[in-house]
Amino acid sequence: MVQPKYGTAFRELRQANAVSQLALADSDAGRQALSRFERGAHALTVMRLSRMLDRIPATYQEYLRLLAPDPDGSFEDFMVMRQRLLYGPAGRVRLQMLAARYRNRYDREGHAWLEHRAVMLAATPDGQRRQAERQRLYYFLRQQGAWSHYEFALFTHGLATTLTLGDVRQLWAQLTQPFDVRTRLGYQNQRRQIDALLMVAQVALAAGCLPLAAAALRVTAQLPALAGGPYEELRLQGLEALYMIQDPEQSTKVGRQRITAIIELCDFVEDKTVAQRLRTELAARA
Repeated sequence: MVQPKYGTAFRELRQANAVSQLALADSDAGRQALSRFERGAHALTVMRLSRMLDRIPATYQEYLRLLAPDPDGSFEDFMVMRQRLLYGPAGRVRLQMLAARYRNRYDREGHAWLEHRAVMLAATPDGQRRQAERQRLYYFLRQQGAWSHYEFALFTHGLATTLTLGDVRQLWAQLTQPFDVRTRLGYQNQRRQIDALLMVAQVALAAGCLPLAAAALRVTAQLPALAGGPYEELRLQGLEALYMIQDPEQSTKVGRQRITAIIELCDFVEDKTVAQRLRTELAARA
C-alpha cells in the first residue's frame, strides 16, 4: 500500500499560493520543523497543520485580507505584495484585478503613485488610456535626475506594460547613469539598474531590435554589481546566447549550444524562471 505523502502535498499547496515557510512558522511549528515535515522527515500534529492551513488563502479577497499589506503602505510592501500575487494561482488575473483597483482610486484621487502602482501591476485593456499612462510615466521618468530604486522598478515593470522601446532610447542617459558601488545605496541602485537593462535586452530581442539589445547587454556586462548576483549573470548569459542566435553575423549553432549549457546550469542552481524562459525561446527557434 502506498503511503500518502502529506508533507509533499502541503508543500505544493503552500508554494501554489506563494506562501513562504517563514510566513507559516510559529511557536508551535518552527521553520525548520515545517521544512522537515515537507521533506517527510518530521511529523506535525493535525492541530498544528490546521492552524497553518487557516493562514493559506482560498480566494483572492481572502488573499488580500490575510497576506497583502495595506494598499497605502510603503513601496517595499507593495513590491512584496506584487510578487506574492504574481506567483500564486492565476497570478496575472490577480495583478489585473488589483491594478484596476489602483486605477479607480487614481481616477478619484489623482495621486501619481496610484497610477504608478497600477502600471507596475498590469497594462490597462483601454488603448487610449494606456497611451495616456505611457506619456505620463515617460515624462515622470524623464524629469527625474538620478534614478533611485523607485524609478528603476517603475521603468522595469512599466516596460512590460506601457513603455515602448522608443521611450527607452530617450531615457538611455538615466538608465545607464553611473553609481558608486562602494556605498550601500549605490550598490543597491546598480542592482536595480541591472534588472532594468536586462529587461530592455529581453524586450528588444523579442522585438528584433538587435542594436538596442546589444547596447543593453554590453552596458550590463560592464557593471561591477553584476558580480554580486549569480542569477543576474545567468540571465545575462542567456540573453547573450539568444542574441547570438538572432544576429546574422554570429553562429546560430554556437548560440543554441550555449543556451543548452545555461539551461543545465539554471537547473543546477534551481533558477526555474530563467530555465523555463530559455527552453521556450529555444523551442520557438527550433
